[in-house]
Amino acid sequence: MADILTTAVSGLEAFQQALAVTGNNISNASTPGYTRQQINLSPSFAQNLGSGYVGSGVNVDGVSRILDQFANAQLQTANQAVSQQDAYVSVAQQIDSVLGNSSNGIASALTAFFNSVQTLSTNPSSATLRQSVLAQAQSLAQSITQTGNTLTTIRKSISGQVTSTVSQVNSLASNIAALNSQIAQTAGQGPNQSPNSLLDQRDQLVSQLGKLVGVRTNTEANGAIDVYVASGQALVVGSQTTALSTQTNPYDASQLDIYYGTGAAAQNISGQITGGSLAGYLQAGSQVLTPALSGLGLVATAIAAGVNGQQAQGLTVGNTVGGNLFSVPAPTVTAAASNTDAGTYGSITATVSSVGNLTPANYVLKYDGTGWTATDALSGAPVAVTFTAGVPATIKVPAGTNQELTLTLPSGTPATGDTFLIQPTAAAATGLAVALSDPNGIAAAGLPVAAAAATNTGTGTIAVTAPAVGSAVATTATKITFTSPTQYTVTVGSGAPGPAQNYTAGSTITANGSTFTISGAPVSGDTFTIPAANGAGTDNRNALALAGLQNQGLLAGGTTSVTTAYSTLVGQIGTQTKTATTAQTALQAVATQASQRQQNISGVNLDEEGAKLVQWQQAYAAAGKVISVAASLFQTLIADINAG
Repeated sequence: MADILTTAVSGLEAFQQALAVTGNNISNASTPGYTRQQINLSPSFAQNLGSGYVGSGVNVDGVSRILDQFANAQLQTANQAVSQQDAYVSVAQQIDSVLGNSSNGIASALTAFFNSVQTLSTNPSSATLRQSVLAQAQSLAQSITQTGNTLTTIRKSISGQVTSTVSQVNSLASNIAALNSQIAQTAGQGPNQSPNSLLDQRDQLVSQLGKLVGVRTNTEANGAIDVYVASGQALVVGSQTTALSTQTNPYDASQLDIYYGTGAAAQNISGQITGGSLAGYLQAGSQVLTPALSGLGLVATAIAAGVNGQQAQGLTVGNTVGGNLFSVPAPTVTAAASNTDAGTYGSITATVSSVGNLTPANYVLKYDGTGWTATDALSGAPVAVTFTAGVPATIKVPAGTNQELTLTLPSGTPATGDTFLIQPTAAAATGLAVALSDPNGIAAAGLPVAAAAATNTGTGTIAVTAPAVGSAVATTATKITFTSPTQYTVTVGSGAPGPAQNYTAGSTITANGSTFTISGAPVSGDTFTIPAANGAGTDNRNALALAGLQNQGLLAGGTTSVTTAYSTLVGQIGTQTKTATTAQTALQAVATQASQRQQNISGVNLDEEGAKLVQWQQAYAAAGKVISVAASLFQTLIADINAG
């Protein structure tokens, strides 16, 4: 009778615990991170009663979580990818909105500026139309710089997100280490003493951590897990953590890099982070934001170079050669903060050698102890350079017949390993400005064009040296008359011819403020004329040329206009954003499927738990009935003994 009672009591206790486990599952059906649990039962040791072995009840071996490590790993990987893409898309969409939105006014401001110049060409002496050109130039410069400033603000926002995310990573790592310590303490309590709630909490923290920074884990024998980031740096080992930190980029204080550890021994792992929102923010900054700023700066540089160059081909109202209408910052060369020359070799200057061949690319210049090398700052691909020794020495980047940049080096020698970031156009995105304040300084008229008389019978030709920017051009005509094949006279305006001068083919002649050369073999009676300047008149030749810059190939080797370049930039950013958004949708679908697989295994199914609840309830009642029968049999036995 005692065996029956013991067997029944063991069942009653087991089914009571089973009911508790099922009830706990039902209660946590909607709890994030909860893993469905099951009670593990096994039969007690059977007893040999002579006639055979009879079981002695049931044992409760523990309560375990129902999970599939492979499904969990798939979900972890998918969630890390989604978080990375979400961060990337959030930044890309902001940049696309800034550049692609017509409200920034760059496209319309470009059109309005060139239209105002075209209108000026119809009446170049109009003060009102000249003022309109200056106003439209100011509007164009403001549209570009405001857009550039907005992009710079996005960069600051990225840095803020990075700082916040690193702080969250360190906090989660500390909490995981603390849970590791608690979980490890239960290892000595037996293999069936699994701290399921603690394990769920830790898994949830690891999942949250993975969404911030891509992680890999390894489980130790005592149940603790080690967490690794980047290329294998240990963030958590048992109960110990190594914090991540942020430091300013060695070239740009507005950017932050991610470091493993703190202090002088910290290791820069920015380029090694491949998952989570941190990777997304860093990639969006380097792959979308930096090219957007450089591309916008390229447009600004081309506008300034094109318009200023054409201004130098025309005359102002005051009959001086046109000066700069726009100003734009020079390319920037920044010495890395890590350079070991203590900053003594940091004054490299750069000038644009050929705007037509300029690209949005940035470069990293490095001194290797014997010479200079360069790489593309984004891709890391090598870029050829041409070094010319001397004082000062110069470097052409990239090397070739039409180099983009000329770098002027200071005296002395840099330290081996010193690096410099070259940004040809980035500063122009926020620095384009109008340099001209006087509308009369707009060079609408063309420079006087020297010509040989149609009646000339010799083979002489004339070429005028372009006057310097801002220099005055004669307001009276200059006439050169050959009195013989070897002599000529100069007549200024309506005055008398000057004294005869000897002619040498190709020699430089200066007369009435003009510098020119006559080549070939003129004959007696041949004449050449340099007309009077007419900047205040109706001459509109240079205004037409300025207006024509809108569609002139100023970039890409003379094949791309500034209007097309800006449209291309907007299109590139739009395409990147659309592609990233499409990938985001695909990754989210993968994550949803992975979550469904994981939940099918580890999630709580209320219908299934309800069925188990009935099962355990009936088993509990049956065990109670066995106990009742055992009690009745025992009472009968006692009564028989007493009666005997």
